[in-house]
Amino acid sequence: MKKEIKEKIKKIIRNSFKDLLKILPIFFIAIIISVIAELNIPDDIIQSILGKNLITSILVATTAGIILPFPQYASYPFASFLYNSGAYLGAVFAFIAGEVFIGNLFEDYLEIKYFSLRFWLMRFVVSFVLIFGGALLLQYLL
Repeated sequence: MKKEIKEKIKKIIRNSFKDLLKILPIFFIAIIISVIAELNIPDDIIQSILGKNLITSILVATTAGIILPFPQYASYPFASFLYNSGAYLGAVFAFIAGEVFIGNLFEDYLEIKYFSLRFWLMRFVVSFVLIFGGALLLQYLL
């Protein structure tokens, strides 16, 4: 019995290490992209897009979160860059939530295939409305 547990623990550690080796380079690249963006994009540009009009900034940030091909965990350094550059907190929330809730549009073909286009559109619209409402609520509460 104890030998089985030790083998399972070894397998878990081995698989976790393999996953870590896959995730670390992507996260490192995301940090490099964020630093390059921080050094080359003036704060005025970020503030004019994501820091002037709350409604527009939430819509733009949600759309950017959907379109950017970052994995979910790799978008956090970029979100930090946006916030430090003067973007609304609601826009930063919308950026992260757009990627997490709605996901990557390029990979949704499987959802459409198995659940139908109608289901996918309903999920997309409901998610977009919830993200928009959550971003407004977050901005006004904090």
